[in-house]
Parts: sequence; structure tokens; C-alpha cells
Amino acid sequence: MRKLLIIASLALSLLFTSACVYRTGVIQGGQVDERAIKRVEVGMGADQVRRLLGTPMIQDIYHPDRWDYVYYTINLGSNKVQRVSIFFDKGIVSKIENTEAENKQPAS
Repeated sequence: MRKLLIIASLALSLLFTSACVYRTGVIQGGQVDERAIKRVEVGMGADQVRRLLGTPMIQDIYHPDRWDYVYYTINLGSNKVQRVSIFFDKGIVSKIENTEAENKQPAS
């Protein structure tokens, strides 16, 4: 009887712990360092921006004077999207847009 109780408790503990799944955050896109973004200034050349931030994630063929760096973090409770858009005029930075949005989802 004692052996049956040990086996049953072991089986139940294995059954309950198998439902505990570890979920890690998913990162998509090229993560851009916040310090590097702050170093980009109006008046810099395109090659300087590329050295600081790397190759842009999105280079639209219809808007060659705009580079977009997009970064997603997907966690269990929230999704975070950061988008940095750099606009050029004749190869020189003319405008920088840095937007960050967080979408909180209810825990299910």
C-alpha cells in the first residue's frame, strides 16, 4: 500500500509540473541601442548613421530618403514596439522620429 501511495504521488507531481511551462520573451527586429539613437543628430551623413545604428531594417524603394529601424518585444503580458525613422535630404539627416508603443494584454 505504501508503494502504491508513493507511485501515485510521484505520478501526480509529474503531471502537475508538466503544466508549468517557461515562456521567454520573443525579440524581433534589430535591437538598436538607446544611446546610439540619442547620438544621431540632424546634419549627420548617411554613412555616420549607418555606423552608429547599423543597416536599417526597412529601406523603402519608394522613399529612399527614409530609413526605419523597427524592434518588437513580445512578452506574456505585453507587446512593445519601438520604431525609429530617420529622414534624409540629399544624404544628410533632416528629421528623426522615435516612437515607442506598449500594448498591454490581459493575462489569460
